[in-house]
Amino acid sequence: VKRGGIINPTGAGDFFAAGFIHAIVEGLSIEESLIEGIKTSYQFISNPSPYF
Repeated sequence: VKRGGIINPTGAGDFFAAGFIHAIVEGLSIEESLIEGIKTSYQFISNPSPYF
């Protein structure tokens, strides 16, 4: 994951938790699951979110 590129951090924790829990359920180790959580969160915060 590269630094910078954060467009909107709102929801980053929710997406981190989703990625982490998904990885745990899939049988990944804690370390691998943390990495997946970070990747999932970064993908979300580095893209524009729709606003209503």
